Amino acid sequence: MTEPGRDSRAVDRYNRLLRDLETSLESPVVPGELASWAANVRQAAEDVGESLESSVQSAHQRLYQEITAEDDDMTVRVEQLEAEDCGLITDYAGFAQNAAGLCHATDSGKLNELELEKAQEALVDKGIAFVIRARTQEAAIATWYGEAFFRDRGVVD
Repeated sequence: MTEPGRDSRAVDRYNRLLRDLETSLESPVVPGELASWAANVRQAAEDVGESLESSVQSAHQRLYQEITAEDDDMTVRVEQLEAEDCGLITDYAGFAQNAAGLCHATDSGKLNELELEKAQEALVDKGIAFVIRARTQEAAIATWYGEAFFRDRGVVD
């Protein structure tokens, strides 16, 4: 269930795409199938990237406006959330570049097996860190949205 003001379908889709990315990253690499694994991760990353971009540009901005309209004391929190959105976009760009690079490396045959394994492990680490950061951001937005609308402010004169 999502809080009022959030498009539940968009949130559900974004969370599903993050889960799909995490699953593809955590899937074991079958010997001889690194190229296929890398292609699956790259596609999952692209799907998340499209959803992240639309979430940040529209849904998050709308929520931030609603938060500050309801409780102008939350301006600092909203600024922190916006800064985290920028950080997420930067992290995503680096991760997506690494995913594309691994795909290229598996196709080109320029790296030996050990180098490919290290690149794959680094991609998994960076990808899982991104997924955790993205989920943390969504939880933070939901928390501060709820605080803006439902916080007990005590007796008001």
